[in-house]
Parts: sequence; structure tokens; C-alpha cells
Amino acid sequence: MEELSRECLMETLDVFSRLKRIGGSEDEHRACGYLIKKLQEWGIPCRVYECDGYVSTPIEASVTVEGMEQTFAALPRSFSAHCPDGVTAPLFYDVHAHDQLKPRQEQDWYAGARGCIVIGDNFYEDYVQKLRGYGVKGLIHLWTSEEPVLHYETVSPVWGTAEPENGKTYPDFPVVGLRSCDRDAILPLLTPGACSRTATVRSVLQCGCVRLQIPVAELAGETPEYVLVGSHYDSWDYGVTDNATGNAAVLELARVLSQKQLRRGVKIAWWPAHSNGRYAGSTWYCDEQFEDLDARCVALVNMDSPGCMGAQEIGFSTSGVAGDTLGDILRRCTGQAEVVIRPLGRGSDLSFFGPRIPIQVSFDFYQAPPNRGRWHCAGSGGGWWWHSVEDTMDKVDPQLLMRDTRVLVELVKEFADEAHLPFDAAGCLAQMRDTVADIRTHCGDDFDFAPVEQALEELDKACAGRICFSSDRQAKEAGGRLTRLLCSACDEYHFDNTFAVGLLPGLQLVRGKHRNDLPPQEFLYWRTAFRRQVNRFVSECTSIVQALNSDADSVV
Repeated sequence: MEELSRECLMETLDVFSRLKRIGGSEDEHRACGYLIKKLQEWGIPCRVYECDGYVSTPIEASVTVEGMEQTFAALPRSFSAHCPDGVTAPLFYDVHAHDQLKPRQEQDWYAGARGCIVIGDNFYEDYVQKLRGYGVKGLIHLWTSEEPVLHYETVSPVWGTAEPENGKTYPDFPVVGLRSCDRDAILPLLTPGACSRTATVRSVLQCGCVRLQIPVAELAGETPEYVLVGSHYDSWDYGVTDNATGNAAVLELARVLSQKQLRRGVKIAWWPAHSNGRYAGSTWYCDEQFEDLDARCVALVNMDSPGCMGAQEIGFSTSGVAGDTLGDILRRCTGQAEVVIRPLGRGSDLSFFGPRIPIQVSFDFYQAPPNRGRWHCAGSGGGWWWHSVEDTMDKVDPQLLMRDTRVLVELVKEFADEAHLPFDAAGCLAQMRDTVADIRTHCGDDFDFAPVEQALEELDKACAGRICFSSDRQAKEAGGRLTRLLCSACDEYHFDNTFAVGLLPGLQLVRGKHRNDLPPQEFLYWRTAFRRQVNRFVSECTSIVQALNSDADSVV
């Protein structure tokens, strides 16, 4: 694609690499101004939405351990407690941080953590909430891969801006992160589960409401339907590969597509406060534009961390897209023979399961062997510099950025121009059946999956192996509901929490639950919650079947 401009990509990187684009900051607003200026220069229709967002920005932290002279530099986790004067308590070494203990085993183990500062290698939101329930005083998270940098991270259980009730779930204790080398220094002094030493954790964060800006380019198509492309433009520190490279790629996408006539329109949004606001920008946009998204948006593409040094392999996380479509585009653009396609997870401003958007895709980038999986870093192509002050211009590979942008352009063009959206309904149903079967093997027989299985049988008959729908209307009515059911557990107007629970999260809540392991009252609560999720599942499936049967004469 000769129309791609390396010069345009690198110009954007040059500007963004000198801006610390913390959500709600002056530098983030300057980045917004640059994007709008370029869009206007190219004659591309655009606008800036403004909203308020609540953010939590880590500043600095430290850890001291009784009997050690060293003060360990740390980083607070976003949305943990601001404790500038420090918290001192016994240390509790949690060797079961990632284990799924039975309820009574868990209660016995964490009874020893009450009033303590827990130290371990887990900081995920569900774990932090569990510790909150057991009354701990703090958490020291130990990074497990060897890179000598401190990583920014978050522990917010809330997707986007909180409501009055879930706003009460933010951790009320400090959570800080240390490096792997600090882990190696501290752990030999500790005994699992014992409280033989005390520690002091000090953390400083800036929390409050800020003004956010959401720049959006709007390319009209022949029909009112459109593809939404998103890319967060805030960053931790300078954040060049997370996500200035993505911002440059989607800006170049806007320039290239503005020169073409498209069947469907394309909207390109740069999301603020992805990091320190936990997707505050994209959730606000979903709330405010819900009716338009629900009526006309047919696909969502998320671009995060392209063009990273060493990230030779491209993959996709997706709901609904036929694998052949993604593989064909990748082979055509890059020659990559095989493509890793994963189920869509939670993260990366995937805030749009409420509106009926059938196709949702997020790019994945992987380090080439032997570095693939070497560092426990989810972004920046798996590079060790992710979410750190080392995410600078020297981590960019311009040639790979051109390659990744080429794939992005071809993918969006496919969604915008194809007469029939390449939605793989049969593939979605196969994922659902496999997931239900797996959950059943990991919970008690008291949970009745028969209505779910019957609903899936009816869906199978209605879908009849199709790989696309006859119209955008049918794709949204049927495919949009399938994606919502597969990826969320709540109604269309709210957002799930941030826990990584897998596909069919509404049914996943009974995984590991057995009557004999739980007090009668607690088991009743779980069975009641499950019944309500079964009702939701069956009701949604019925609506999908009705949508498919209403257009049965034009099945593709």
C-alpha cells in the first residue's frame, strides 16, 4: 500500500514521545490538539467530546522491612489507597496468591492475614477484593519476570467511572509493586503464612476529577452504519509503544481512508484516561452515544501497541469474526503463515458489549522467540519496558509499525466494504458449548444447565452453520446479542467489573462452587445468582432465534 506514509507515522511519534500523556493532564490535552490539527489539515470531519472523569495517578511509593537496611523504591497501584504517612503492620507471605482454595481452606489461610500487609505475586483485581474482605492492611506485589524496572498498574475493580455502590469497592489499603530483584532479596527472610517481621508501606497518589477530551474523526460511508476504531492516547510516563504507536497508526488510517469511498462509515476515536481512569473515556462515550452505537455501529477495532521492537508476530483477540477473514488479511499483508486467534477478554477499552456490536477485534502483538512470554508484560508487544519509564522512542521499530498499520487499514476496509459482515455465528456457538461443558465439570450437580443447553440447541438450528448474516440489521440483532452474551454478565446499560473470568461470565460465577464446600446460606446465594443468569441466557437466545427466523428467506 504505497499510500501509507512512514513520514506521517513518525511525525506523530516525534510529537507524542515528548508528552507525558497522563489522563486529564495538560500533555494529554496537547496531544488532543495535535490530532485535531492534523485531521483538519487533511479536511477530515472531526470533533472533540469533553467529559469529567475520576482518575488515580501513582506518584511514588516505598517499602521497608524489619531487619533490612534498604528502603525499596516501589510504585503504587492506581486506585489503591493514598497513604503518604505509611502503614506499618506484620508481613504475611501469601504462597497461595494464585491458588483456588476451597472456601473453608481459604478462610483458614487468610484468617492469618487479617491486620497484616500481604506480600505475594498477585495483584489482580479479584485477588485484591478478596484481601479486602479479609481485612488486610496492605499488599506488596512482587513482579515475577527479571526486568529491572518498576511497572505501573491498576487495581480498580470498576470499569470506567463508578456509580455510588461500586464506588465503595476501591481498595482502602495501599497496594504497591516491587521488582523481581527486590522479591529475591525479601522472600528468603519470610516464612509462608507466618508474621515474623513487620513492614512499612508508603504510597502517594493523586486522585480526583479531571476534564477529559475525546477526539473523534468521522468518515461518512454510503450507508449510515459504521465501524468504530479505538486507540487510547493517554499513557504512563511517555508511553511511546503504549500507546503512541497505536495513536499514530489510527491517525494514518484516518488519512488513508479519507481518500476512499466506503460502503459503511468509519469513526476513529482516541480514548483518554485508559490507564489512570480505568477506561473512563471509552465508557463515557459508550454511555453518551449508546443509541447511535446500538443502532448503527457494526464493528469495533481496538489498536494498542503496534510497531514494537521485537514484536514480529501479530494475533487477534476477537468475538464473532470468522478466523479465515483475519488469517487471509494477515497473510496478504505480511506473509505470516499462522495466526493466533484468542477469545476476546476484558481490557483495552473494550467497553462496548452493551450496544449490539457483533464484530469486536483487538490486535495482539508478540515478541519473537526466544523472548515470547519471557517478560510478564501484557502490552508493548510483550516487551520488558511496558508500563514503565523505559517505554521510549528507541523501543519502536518503524518497519514493523508500517506493517501493523497496513494490516489495520486492510482489516477496517474489509469491515467497512464487505456486503455481508464476516460474523462466524457457528464459531460463537461452538465457543459457548465448550465453555458451558467446561464450567459444568468444575461445579456441583446442583446447578441446572439443562435450560442453557436447550437454548443452545435452538440456536444451532437457527444458525445452520452460517458464517455471516443477510443484513447489517440482522447482524446487530443476532450477532450483537451473541457477542454481548458471550462476553458480559450484566444488562446492556451497565458494565461488568474488571475481573478476568473468561467467556460466558454470567455462568462462570459457579465455577468451583459445590454445595458441600459452602455454608447453606452462601450456597443459596450462589444458586439464586446462577438461576438469574440462566434466565438471562435463555431470554437472549430466544431473541436471537427470533431475529434469525424473521429473515430466514435471505440466509447467507
